[in-house]
Amino acid sequence: MAELGAAGSIEAARVLAVVEHYQKTAELIQHHWERRSRQFVTLVTVLAGAVLVAFSRPLIAPALEAVIIHYVRLSGDNVPRLQALTPVAADILLALLVVSVFYLTASLVNRTSIIMNYYLYMSLLEDEIRDNLKVPPTQFAFTREGVFYNIASSAMTLLIARCYKTVLGSLLFLFFAARLFFDFPRDLPPFAFSTEMLLL
Repeated sequence: MAELGAAGSIEAARVLAVVEHYQKTAELIQHHWERRSRQFVTLVTVLAGAVLVAFSRPLIAPALEAVIIHYVRLSGDNVPRLQALTPVAADILLALLVVSVFYLTASLVNRTSIIMNYYLYMSLLEDEIRDNLKVPPTQFAFTREGVFYNIASSAMTLLIARCYKTVLGSLLFLFFAARLFFDFPRDLPPFAFSTEMLLL
């Protein structure tokens, strides 16, 4: 009898440990969701800053030059040197913002895949918990990410997910397409010929 009692207590402890692990995993998913939401807002903000810098580069150089001359009080030969360097500063700022956009995008995709993997893991964990607790199929305990999600999820959830991907993908595509279009050298022979044809 003592052996049966010990086996029962070990089984109960195992089930309790699995349920506690399930709860910790749910909290971890919540943490990743919050981080991903903040990261999405950060990415859109950095992307907006990159667009602003990209299309106002001619205005950044004179503004930066005026600020430096005012606060550093340059004079003489230093002013022409500064005027030669300030356009480069706008290009460096844009390059840093573009690299930040790449990094934030890759990190956002990675975090999203982690969240999806955790949800799949939790749905499999629910089946294990239900088996261990001998929950009958008519009850919904521990079906939040499995059976209950499949029943309760609506077409709106899928629509929101698609909108999320479409909006972010469109913003990134338009930004990088615009950068390629405006930054690509036009003095290459094929482009020079096509430009002349357009002017005729």
